[in-house]
Amino acid sequence: MKIKKFTSILLSALMISSVSVGVTAKEISSKDYEKPNSTVIPTETVVEETTNDKGETSDVTYKGGIYDGPDSGNKVRYYFAMPKDWKTFTNAKACAYWWDGTDKCANWQNSYQMKATPITKDNGTKVYYIDVSVDVRNIVFNNGIDVGTKSGDYTSLNWGRSYQTDNISLEGYAPDESSVFPEGIDSFNNLVYVIDTDDTSINDKNGSVIFGGGWYYLHADGNWDDKAGSQYELESVNVKLNKNLLSLNLSDKKTYSLKASIKNKRFDTKVKWSSSDEKVVKVDENGVVTAVGYGQAIISVSVHNPGESFIKSDKCIVNVVKPIVKKTSISLSKSTVSLYVKGTTTVKPVVKNGVGKTTFKSNNTKIAKVDNNGKITALKVGKAKVTVTNNKVSKVFTVIVKTPKLNKTKITLNVKKSYTLKVVGKVGKATFTSSNKKVATVNSVGKIIPKKKGNATITVKTNGVTLKCSVVVK
Repeated sequence: MKIKKFTSILLSALMISSVSVGVTAKEISSKDYEKPNSTVIPTETVVEETTNDKGETSDVTYKGGIYDGPDSGNKVRYYFAMPKDWKTFTNAKACAYWWDGTDKCANWQNSYQMKATPITKDNGTKVYYIDVSVDVRNIVFNNGIDVGTKSGDYTSLNWGRSYQTDNISLEGYAPDESSVFPEGIDSFNNLVYVIDTDDTSINDKNGSVIFGGGWYYLHADGNWDDKAGSQYELESVNVKLNKNLLSLNLSDKKTYSLKASIKNKRFDTKVKWSSSDEKVVKVDENGVVTAVGYGQAIISVSVHNPGESFIKSDKCIVNVVKPIVKKTSISLSKSTVSLYVKGTTTVKPVVKNGVGKTTFKSNNTKIAKVDNNGKITALKVGKAKVTVTNNKVSKVFTVIVKTPKLNKTKITLNVKKSYTLKVVGKVGKATFTSSNKKVATVNSVGKIIPKKKGNATITVKTNGVTLKCSVVVK
């Protein structure tokens, strides 16, 4: 798209008015520069000689450094799509020069370096930006390479390698001033300037190659055209940690994973973690902090977007302390329990700050035994002590084992007057037998039925023991 060429003005003694010498863009370079929606892949420009073995020149224009924008007042942002061919030396950089308004450049050599965006096209064109005050009226984008000289047979290395745009008015387009925007544009704020290789000339006094071009809408996807729509936004990166104070120890709390919330992160954002004292704590590339010694250290995370002059960071103070040793304690709901032979119960201790397994041990396994889960089984009449232990702390549980008994050991009955014996402490089944069924019988649940006058003995077997009850029938 052909853009109307602006009138050149004097810049400095080294920048004399642009004079066309009838050289076409194709004569300057065989490379096709990117235009909106272009998919042409350029050929490589051959640089035959340089000032050092790194392909760098010492004559540059970006002595003004990276420009962060005006300290106060309103500012506007301009983008510039710099073609790969503009890197005529390896140390070429996207720069901007202005001679009016706030922070105007001291001279051509003190152009300001622009900041990079993450936008890079397939043909190597990269998009840069700069924020300037609204009172800046004219600007020139250049590749940071100073103009050359020629005297007799001598031609400097920079001759023909200083690439720059026409002097660009920032007043906007008046109606019919631009074929791309015939209705005009009030402001170029947040638009991208794209060069036009069909509008190119060479300054025959200093060898600078001057390109015309025009402004386009830069969209959120990084593409540009002449249609208003989504707007590309590039905000400063920032970072915030989920913790700014942390306590660790060398035992049960040795590591912690810090989380960094990064605002306006780009695909090329650089994230760096560091520890002020790696003898106290170390941190890996994912923010995992590991305690290695007692003391205090500061974990820092910094973020940086290439092309931005500032680095944002956040910090977390980490104290590595000796762990507080909590004493183990054991409590029991009761300290004594009574069981009948073959009876069982389970001791359930409450262990606080325990270490490892809790153990159980009986001091007399002939009277009562206990398993690894605290289940106690009574074996014979007597007394036993079960010791509950954890982390060398113990509690004693006393088990009293008793024999079962009958509710009656002697009983007198009248004929046809029955009675039921009861076993106190019975575990499982009990069997009942009569020594004289002609006098009295007994059923399976202990019911005695008198038959005739006389004496009989009821024998009860339960819990592994034998019990007896004398019966007299009158």
